[in-house]
Amino acid sequence: MIDDKVWWNRERKCQGICEEIAATRAWGGNVLVLAHFDRTLSSLEAALRSRVIECHRFSLFDSPALCAGGTGGAGRVWAGLARTFQPPGKLASSESSSAYLEIIVAEHHPLRSRDELLIQAAATIPCRTQVSFHISLDDPLITHF
Repeated sequence: MIDDKVWWNRERKCQGICEEIAATRAWGGNVLVLAHFDRTLSSLEAALRSRVIECHRFSLFDSPALCAGGTGGAGRVWAGLARTFQPPGKLASSESSSAYLEIIVAEHHPLRSRDELLIQAAATIPCRTQVSFHISLDDPLITHF
């Protein structure tokens, strides 16, 4: 499922993303937070640190762990640039039927094709996934228009 969430400003967007991460982790789901641009990723990582949400930098080597169960019942959180999220084909996972991955994209890319690539990559993940794009009314893409 794909969802768009619109926030009043960037501060509220970061707060909403952090709340969504906490809720998903609480019931054992994993979270992958992606940003198209370095500046957005840095802001998100700072927001996660300030809310004491443990987060690891995502790389392609982490792809097999996306559908693995969390430690101690809590899901894991990764953050990275959208261009690093390109899983090669179907990933094997023994937990694919019960695992859940929330993919949070912190912004829309000005080129729609970049967002579509993320959606296509998410479709190759063997566990249940939810993709949501978050944008605020003061994001550069919106203020441009």
